[in-house]
Amino acid sequence: MKDPRHTELLQTPYVAFDKWEHGIVWDGDCDDYTILLTSLLSSIGYNVGFRAASYTPNKVLGHVYGLVQIYGDWIPIDGIKEGGFVGWEKDGITATKQIII
Repeated sequence: MKDPRHTELLQTPYVAFDKWEHGIVWDGDCDDYTILLTSLLSSIGYNVGFRAASYTPNKVLGHVYGLVQIYGDWIPIDGIKEGGFVGWEKDGITATKQIII
């Protein structure tokens, strides 16, 4: 689901699971998928974080995805990419900001 202009809406994992439980298609955006994936990984003991990225020359951050620490390395996890995989990152990053939680 695309957020309204100039507004960032965040959906908790509960929202996703509640919709799935009631047969409703959950349509989160990149931050919602990131919250879901990192929450699930954190709940089973992994260290996680977030990375915001820009793909434009003006370096405005416009996409967010998760990070998971595996054997000491921080690996990207971007749930928005259909057919994506652990470790996949879109090419063309011009700037990033990371937050480890």
